[in-house]
Amino acid sequence: MTPARPKPVPRKREAVKVYADGREVCSQTAAGRSEYLNRTRKAENRQWGMCAICGQPFTPWLVPTLDHQEGRGMNGAHRDDRLWIDGKPHNAALCVPCQGIKGSKRYEWREGKYVPKSWSDYPKHTLARGSSLLWLRGYLQPEGKAVPALL
Repeated sequence: MTPARPKPVPRKREAVKVYADGREVCSQTAAGRSEYLNRTRKAENRQWGMCAICGQPFTPWLVPTLDHQEGRGMNGAHRDDRLWIDGKPHNAALCVPCQGIKGSKRYEWREGKYVPKSWSDYPKHTLARGSSLLWLRGYLQPEGKAVPALL
């Protein structure tokens, strides 16, 4: 007995999907997870085997994780797994404790260090909404300029 219609042929998904804007995203297949782990190892080697935030060397007990510079939370649809963009480092290997402490804060590579993105880099409307609260907490001067020591 033959089936009424042929079975669909399973589509083979690529390990890394490259989008029109240049972003690369590792897929949730075995090959994609392997590539993601490979990129984590490359980031670890780029940082000489140390966490980008605390500087502790990675060990079998302090394992590296790939941190996304732009975050994956609310911006998950625009995630980018690349390690280099235009010759500049992008994303970093962090230890699990630093990854948890960092949370969804955005970080960037600046002068060879992985540091929090400064307030001056954020769009003005995000600062305007909470500027009075920031001023009360001492993060902004009364005239609305950021305190340089905290940036």
